[in-house]
Amino acid sequence: MLSISLVAFPAFGQTPPTATEAFNLRIKCKQMADEKAVAMSWHPISVASGATMNMSPAAVERLNRDTEPYVVLSSGASRYDPKTNRCYIEIHNHTQKKGRDVDNRSVYDGQIDDLLAFSKIENGKKVGMVFDHSRQTTPDNNLGFDDANKYMDGMMEDRR
Repeated sequence: MLSISLVAFPAFGQTPPTATEAFNLRIKCKQMADEKAVAMSWHPISVASGATMNMSPAAVERLNRDTEPYVVLSSGASRYDPKTNRCYIEIHNHTQKKGRDVDNRSVYDGQIDDLLAFSKIENGKKVGMVFDHSRQTTPDNNLGFDDANKYMDGMMEDRR
């Protein structure tokens, strides 16, 4: 007869950060969120960049004028989770331009710049998606909009 012995090993995991380390990691997470918010905001194309696409300065100016949206809301938020040692970043932009009204919200894993979920309302039409494979999605009548917002609310909730 075969005999099997089970040996218990201590669970290997990360040691939680000290209070000072957690404080510094929260600051770094906030800095990452600010940088992400700036990077994702609308920026005019430069004359030099336009020149690489054979655009005249006048064409660049026209393109910038025609594509610059009216910003209704633009915000970025962060949440450092000391239990998972992860930085979560939320970006929310609401813009309008020539009859187009777009409200985008997204949450990223800040350390790996991975989009975890997004929701969008464009001219009243809602859509959303959760990309976190560890989460079971729940069906809704808004093409994933409600599910994505529920997920993002949970990810950005301060659990202290």
